[in-house]
Amino acid sequence: MLPNGKIVKEALLGEIGIARALKPGTIIIDTSSSSPFDTIALGKKLAQHSLELIEAPITQTYMHATDHGESTLMVGSDKKEVYEKASPVLRTMGSYVFLMGPLGHGHAMKTINNYVMASSLVALCDSVIAGQKYGLDPQQMIDVLNVGTGVNFQTLDPFRRDALTKRYSSGFGLALLVKDLGITQEFMVHNKVETELPGLLRAYLSEALGRVDPMADHTAALEGWEKKSGISVKRTEKVKDIPREDFEHRLRGLNRKE
Repeated sequence: MLPNGKIVKEALLGEIGIARALKPGTIIIDTSSSSPFDTIALGKKLAQHSLELIEAPITQTYMHATDHGESTLMVGSDKKEVYEKASPVLRTMGSYVFLMGPLGHGHAMKTINNYVMASSLVALCDSVIAGQKYGLDPQQMIDVLNVGTGVNFQTLDPFRRDALTKRYSSGFGLALLVKDLGITQEFMVHNKVETELPGLLRAYLSEALGRVDPMADHTAALEGWEKKSGISVKRTEKVKDIPREDFEHRLRGLNRKE
């Protein structure tokens, strides 16, 4: 897994790239977070070397799921038979494997995933700062969101576990999220979707990144918000378990019969 498409291309086709040493028909699986358009172009170049490219960017149902082979893979492949041949390997990497379509579709889904995640992160940073200023307790705010309509991946996992505890150790870098939002901007322009939100999110998170370590975890965005506002968010000393009944209650409602 490499950080971005430029590094993937360099590793494969650069001056000391490995493509020239691979056997014809070799399947290359790209699990990076890259531009779908760059991925399509890379696939064409690798085809000139008789190599097959599959993209399988990763998302997760919980942070560090990749460490246990429990990721969610968003796969793009131009050839069904190549996907089927690689499928056993993919399924050792993830609990959920979705064939999104031809090459480029996996990274398109990845940028949409990270766009939605970034939206919730920015909203939470704003909210806990404003809420604490007003007198609300940040941990209690998350507790309410997790049994309300504001629940999302950030409230359930990294913001709850890594931002409010100020451990900042989710394993996903803030700089990578800023990079990914640049891909989202490109994707929206390509599809002629008129929206300013990806650029705004990227600007907010870039500003936060400028206030923390360049290698900081994405949950350290909260620290950037703290430095800007002059407010130190109350630290959660111990992460509480989410009660099983909260999920069972939600499932009963979500699976209700109309």
